[in-house]
Amino acid sequence: MELTLKNFEILNMQEVFGVLAGQELTNIKVAYRITKVLRKLGPHVEDFQKTRKTLIDKYAKKDEKGEFILSKDEKGNEVPGSVVLEDPEKFNSELMALVNEEVKINLGVTITIDDLESAKAKLNSQQLGALEKLLDAEGVN
Repeated sequence: MELTLKNFEILNMQEVFGVLAGQELTNIKVAYRITKVLRKLGPHVEDFQKTRKTLIDKYAKKDEKGEFILSKDEKGNEVPGSVVLEDPEKFNSELMALVNEEVKINLGVTITIDDLESAKAKLNSQQLGALEKLLDAEGVN
């Protein structure tokens, strides 16, 4: 099945399918399809993360050694993983464009809400929302 998804939707789906992959599902066929979906989403997530890192490298302030300058909290302590940006507006604009870019992806399998129910999958409403386009494509209203 081919879907048109935005990058943020792919990231959210990958996270939810990762949660499902960690559960002991009672339907082995559904578990297998979840694994296949994760393999299909993986390269898209990797491409997104590489491009995001390129954006960070482009806009992050660097010291004389070329190392990222880390943001500091109100006490002056460096915040791990948080960098100072040269132009936060441009960075955010480019990041938002990347996050909202549409990608056509062929998952190769179908997973329905009935499949998730039969496998005794445990998801909250937010996680189900991340799968909405996939489930809607399967005819769930």
